[in-house]
Amino acid sequence: MNDKYSYQTKAAKIVLKNALSNKYVASLLAATPGAGKTTISHICINKYISKNPNAKVVVLTEGQTPLKEQFLSELANPNVEINFTFGEFGSEAQVQVGLPQSISNLKWSEIDLLIVDESHNFYFANTIQSILSKYSVKHQILMTGSPAEFTLYNKINKKQFGIYFISAEDLMGKGVFSGVDLDVFRTTDRKNPHRAIKDLLSFAKQEKYNISKMMIACPTVKFANSVRDYLETINRRVSLSTSDSDQNNEEIAKFKRNETDVLVVVNKGILGFNDKHITFLADLKSSSNINSSNQLFSRVLRTHPADLQKTYVRASSGTKDFNKQVLMLHKIKALMQKKFFKGYDGKNLSVNLV
Repeated sequence: MNDKYSYQTKAAKIVLKNALSNKYVASLLAATPGAGKTTISHICINKYISKNPNAKVVVLTEGQTPLKEQFLSELANPNVEINFTFGEFGSEAQVQVGLPQSISNLKWSEIDLLIVDESHNFYFANTIQSILSKYSVKHQILMTGSPAEFTLYNKINKKQFGIYFISAEDLMGKGVFSGVDLDVFRTTDRKNPHRAIKDLLSFAKQEKYNISKMMIACPTVKFANSVRDYLETINRRVSLSTSDSDQNNEEIAKFKRNETDVLVVVNKGILGFNDKHITFLADLKSSSNINSSNQLFSRVLRTHPADLQKTYVRASSGTKDFNKQVLMLHKIKALMQKKFFKGYDGKNLSVNLV
């Protein structure tokens, strides 16, 4: 493994040790989005199966079929050599991957190692808790880029999660992540898609930001359609990925293959999505949810292959909203630092205006 990514081997060793320990509820890999959680999980499975050659391993992905398919795709094209067979629930493979709601397709009566991806979204739900009980799960590894809920749990419960943190700050020091310009642009009406996209492009041109490969997150499907329509009038090649138009993520795949140069999304292209070539991410949702905003922002943290500077921009309308968006950028920037990433419990991150 490239020395730059040696942190993944170290992480896997500690995460697996925590999983095998009886003193924790479960082992949690709390790694900032883009840190390579999937590769770390491959290393963990390799080590686990080396110790337990007949082990039954299950990977639960977040409840969308594309995320399951992406996990299987990364097993088919891994960054590290793997020593196990893999497939969907119901196959004869040693490592079986699927959605929680499809667990009935599993032919096993027990699970030796359960890996739960994007665990912040559904680990505490009844579905997962019933799986733990029904299949007598021996060992657990959870993975998330938004660990606040588990940090809070550890503050108020005696038996804790064994958490291993990898922050954005850690990876910037290793050259895995690069610096990103964070900014807010003004538009007279951020609910008007044509007005917002025109003002965005004018702002980017004024600031000399690189918009050669853009990702644009929109609040609604109707808004996204209008943004796509406008961009096509100025000869941009657009992939539109919404729950209506792109259920199998084919448009996202086209964008990753550079067949298009703009990806317009609505609640997609975030969890588990990485494309190092993105130079400009426009957040037209401008959500007040720090976790979802940070997950989106993290799409531009990976260092560009040509070492190009990247930009993350939020939309604002009016002075009050502008100030609100600037405060969110300060919170996002704070979460890049290890001390804040480790300490944030969902309630304790605020910015004081001087």
